Amino acid sequence: MENYRKARTVEQPCLCPFPDLPSDTPEVRVKDGSKIRNMMRFALSRMEEKTASADHPGPHEGSEVSVGLGENLCRQIVFTGVGQSVAKAITCVEIMKRRVHGLHQHTKLVYRTVQEVWEPLEPEAGLDSLTVSRNVPSIWVLLSRDSLDKNQPGYQAPGSFDALWAQALKEEAAALKHGQRRKRGGTGAGRTEGAGRGKGPRKHPGRPGEPRKPLGHAGGGQCTAAETNFTQAGAAYAKHAVMLAVLLIILMFNQGLSLDNRGTSFITAFPENIAVYYRKTYNLFKITTLHQNTTINVAYMANGNVTTNTSLAEGIVWTLNLTKQVEESQFMSSNKTFRITSDKNITVVSVSGWKGRFQSHVVQPEQNLGKVYQVPSLNYTKIATSFNLTMTSNVRFLHFRLMIINAVDMDKSVTIKRVDERGQSQEDTIMLNPYNLYQIQINGSVRQINAEDKVAVILTHPCFDSKNCSCNMILNQLQPYVSNNNKDRFLVPPIFSARQLLVTTNQPFQVCQGCFSPYTGVWVQNSSDILPLLPNFKNIISTISTTVQVSLRLISPGLVLDLIPISKFSGCYLVDFNSSRSGALVIANTSSADAVRMNDQPLPPHKWNVMNGTGFSWALVEGERLSTIWHPFARIGVYMIERLESNNTYGSAATVINSDPDDGGCLVTPEMFVLGEDEMSWFKSREYCMKNAYLFARLNNESSQTKMALNMTFEEPTEGWISLRRSLYSTDWYWKNEDTFSPYVDFTYWEKGQPEKPEKGLCALVSLDPNKNFKWKSGRCCSKKKPVCYKRPKYFTL
Repeated sequence: MENYRKARTVEQPCLCPFPDLPSDTPEVRVKDGSKIRNMMRFALSRMEEKTASADHPGPHEGSEVSVGLGENLCRQIVFTGVGQSVAKAITCVEIMKRRVHGLHQHTKLVYRTVQEVWEPLEPEAGLDSLTVSRNVPSIWVLLSRDSLDKNQPGYQAPGSFDALWAQALKEEAAALKHGQRRKRGGTGAGRTEGAGRGKGPRKHPGRPGEPRKPLGHAGGGQCTAAETNFTQAGAAYAKHAVMLAVLLIILMFNQGLSLDNRGTSFITAFPENIAVYYRKTYNLFKITTLHQNTTINVAYMANGNVTTNTSLAEGIVWTLNLTKQVEESQFMSSNKTFRITSDKNITVVSVSGWKGRFQSHVVQPEQNLGKVYQVPSLNYTKIATSFNLTMTSNVRFLHFRLMIINAVDMDKSVTIKRVDERGQSQEDTIMLNPYNLYQIQINGSVRQINAEDKVAVILTHPCFDSKNCSCNMILNQLQPYVSNNNKDRFLVPPIFSARQLLVTTNQPFQVCQGCFSPYTGVWVQNSSDILPLLPNFKNIISTISTTVQVSLRLISPGLVLDLIPISKFSGCYLVDFNSSRSGALVIANTSSADAVRMNDQPLPPHKWNVMNGTGFSWALVEGERLSTIWHPFARIGVYMIERLESNNTYGSAATVINSDPDDGGCLVTPEMFVLGEDEMSWFKSREYCMKNAYLFARLNNESSQTKMALNMTFEEPTEGWISLRRSLYSTDWYWKNEDTFSPYVDFTYWEKGQPEKPEKGLCALVSLDPNKNFKWKSGRCCSKKKPVCYKRPKYFTL
């Protein structure tokens, strides 16, 4: 993109996901620059009886509020946040719930589309304009005094997390007391660099009448014990609100394929494989390390054996060979499961095959598992009949199977919901021991799995009809269900010959060929094969659009493929080429397809095939045994492809390393600003950062300043040293670093009246307080502040 400049950014409107709200319901739109106190003043004036007054001003800078006609107390209020403001929005919600008791909560997490238009720097160069679409996560939270639908995903009853907050505040208070005991006998918490010159307020030289502000505390002086406890409790509350935000995003943005397949804990099992080569089948795990000095443990729960590999380097693929005896064929409770744990993030792929014939499947980490799963309505008899294949196998028409695996170390119940031939609902409940599985047969009757705690659910078939008197073992790990009313699109490359397109959903929606419009959509009431509704699909159309996000599986001889929706395209994938017959299918935006990379090089020789009317192209590529495929600024879709005998094609989604594109490659650890635990001088702060493999923080542009503020927003308000200081010779400011960065100062963010004269301080510090906008000040280098360090981003390399 070095030949382009960003011309404009356009945010697509996002409809409120809460229908039938009263017209006077206020909506608080939280922005990056919003001040929590301003937003809460307005929100409480609408919801809290004792503070409801016309004197309360609304939110100010950085926030927007939509207010209905009424100014009296409201029964409901909505908070929204987009992208980086999601955590701040949830903080406001949690504060509101603490102030106004008895509120019911309904949370919706959706994507908002943002289009970036890039124009060429030199129009005469013949370059076209580029339009890059990004899906930015956003949150909508409805708080209501009245009861809400408890069966809707995202519902929280009043007081659901009171015990969590109480425990958190108790722990923080204990930590505070411990810290106070350690400080007794010292110089005192209120000492600053001016201490010892008198106890009264002192005037600044050259500033008559203005009292000097103490530098030792972000609040402007010493605190009483009660004030300190309140500040500490508020910090704890904010930290746990962010934890809740992260958990919500993990749990609720996982419909369809996972956004990220990295993790430190996995659980899976090997299903029965009776394909044509089954007598010679072997099974194995391919575990890839993403960081240096990684330790991995693989436990086989059937016999308790644990295999350990320690001190593995980055980019190592540990292949763990297994026998056919680990496969589970019985319909009963079983302990034939594998639990894989590590001390750093890894990826896991399970492989079943023989000689040059392999079938690979990504194992989902435990954070991607859930409690509720919708089961595809697969009737094997009807599917096999529609293939119209000549089969001699005596295992034809076996039912599909489900393996339900308990992912926690406790006994848990699982409810299996069925619908019989008469349309009557039935429920069966089973108990699963820790890390055990239960296998059942399904034939289109099982519709949903509801578990008491996290489980993994694997759809499988031991011998799914393929071409030329052959069959493939099928393995498809289901993803937990989350309701999402955003539109979506699926791209279907012609390499996959679809015989059925099976959609899984529990709500009516519209589907159409190509891009959606109200005039071309066809209503679908429930889970079914939608291919008959798309008469032109096989001829010209390779795009399927839906009005809500659904799971869509392409079914063809020997293949059940979970299609990747465009909303789940990612920035970087890991592909393991098992043999010379292996490959990768890459789907990319046509205008930027040539920017796709494999490892640190352009894609190997290939041909981009345009998918008419979609704006995308696809290509088949071959590569080394283990490769990364990534894009520097746009999301792409990647499938692992296996060319089996008799021209059979087997495929599955590739391993996602990171959902966001990055021009540096496959990002495994983002850049981060880290605050040291202890206060020390500027010189010791620089030494501390270097000793801990960090850099001393260098805020040389607005982007760095913003990232530092985001990382420090929920730290306890204090002050921290950065690597900016004055020259002893010229008194000019410069950045002190031991790297290749320029020392020149091109960006500053000084507080009003700062910096002071050189005799007042030669070093720079930042106020780590959101209410003070993280402004800079000058200070004496021997004063004790916490060091602000910078951790470089880390990329996965092979």
